[in-house]
Formats: sequence, C-alpha cells, structure tokens
Amino acid sequence: GFPASEFGDPTLAIDGDTSTGWSAEVNAARAPKLEAGLLIDLKTPQKISSAELISATPGLTVQLYGANPAAGESTAPATIGDPAWVKLSKTVVAKSRHQHIKFLRPLKAYRFIILWIRDVPASAVGTAEAPGHVFVNELELFPSTE
Repeated sequence: GFPASEFGDPTLAIDGDTSTGWSAEVNAARAPKLEAGLLIDLKTPQKISSAELISATPGLTVQLYGANPAAGESTAPATIGDPAWVKLSKTVVAKSRHQHIKFLRPLKAYRFIILWIRDVPASAVGTAEAPGHVFVNELELFPSTE
C-alpha cells in the first residue's frame, strides 16, 4: 500500500552482488515500524530450510513467510495479514551484516517467500525532510535436503 517510489529495485537483492541491494524508505512518522517486505516468486513450490540475509542495515527486525497461490491463481496473497501466509521463521533482529535464519517448516514447499521487515533501527529512521532507508543487499535461500 506504499508508493513504489519509496522502494528500490527488488532484483538487486537476488543478483549475487553484495555491493548492490534493494532499498526501502523509512517514513519517520511510522518509524520504527516499516511493515514492508521483499517478495520472491520461486515460480514453483520449493522446500527451503534457511536463508542468509546480507544487509547494510544491521538492527532490522525481520521474519520470513511462505505462501502458495490459491487454486486457479498465480499471484501471492495481497497482504501479510492474509491467512495464506505461513510463518517460516521466528522473528529475528539481524544484528550484523550477515544473518542466517533457519526455517521452522523446512519440509513444506512454498512458491512465494517474503522477507517481512517489521521494525528498523533508530539509525535508519531519518526525518520527514530527509527520510532514512534500509537496505537488503542479498537474500539467499537454501533448499531443504530432506
């Protein structure tokens, strides 16, 4: 529900280059809440066991969710409040540039994965005149071996 102008190119978070990244503007009036996510469409349901988050914004509070399209559909659920989204990880505060996140349900396959950013650190807030930004340099997903 936020303007697209508040976000960078999401493909930069999965391009294999840690010097690039997806960005999201932090609205000072809503901070420290961000309540925005980076959606990945795996094209087919896949079993994922963990993720590696590389971020130039340590202190992000994140959680990973998974979903499959409804019967006859090909799109992800429209809001994170949709019951089709399933929590795949615990809520994690990414304290360093590299954060490994284990999945709670590595044996279930999902087509859509979303990195949901709930809160941002104070250092990323900015002001109304000069909003802050958060960065996800890479989000790497690891398949389940079971």
